[in-house]
Amino acid sequence: MKYAICWYICCMGMTASRRTERSSLHSGATAGPTQDSRRVLDGKGRVYSSRGEVLREQLRHSGLTQQQLSNLTGVSQGRISAYVNGRENLTDVMLDRLLSPLGVAVQHSWMVTPVQHTRAERLSWRFHLRLSELLTIDTFRKWEQKMLSNIDKQRRNNRGPENQRRIDQWEQLIQDGDLQGVRRWLTEPGPEGIRMREVSPFIGLLPQEDRARILTEERW
Repeated sequence: MKYAICWYICCMGMTASRRTERSSLHSGATAGPTQDSRRVLDGKGRVYSSRGEVLREQLRHSGLTQQQLSNLTGVSQGRISAYVNGRENLTDVMLDRLLSPLGVAVQHSWMVTPVQHTRAERLSWRFHLRLSELLTIDTFRKWEQKMLSNIDKQRRNNRGPENQRRIDQWEQLIQDGDLQGVRRWLTEPGPEGIRMREVSPFIGLLPQEDRARILTEERW
């Protein structure tokens, strides 16, 4: 019997303005895949952070190999591997196609739920939310060298493959001039956004008056 996997949105109870247009500062630059801000809830109550994680876990539970799934769906094994490892974006349609042979269906239902932050996590989110407001093509160019310098510091100070992967992702976004992608992680309230901001390249860029104001507003 199939059980359902539902998409839902995580939000904060306050809305961050997000621009839908992509601003690219470097001609010919292309951004790598970014994770969807939505989360996935399965029929057993488990929350997944991305479509790729859903596919990876359901493959593991099914006992099928990537090659066997490829044979069943007609999707190449290399492409399935890229989805599972987060190297390529996985759409809802493709996820449904790949999950069907595993006895799993995707239901596209939506519900809004507040994200619970610690005080430190909320402060970081508020600081980066303000940086997102200040981020323009001009400020990006002004901050670019400082951000790249901070990337080098974060790489030296943070170990582990997950930290290094996130630092690499920040570096790629900055090198591509992908303002939309940068804003996504500045404002994303969920677990992956929290971890991305832990290795943020925006150290030292928030004006002191903004920092002081936010600290005053967030006194608990």
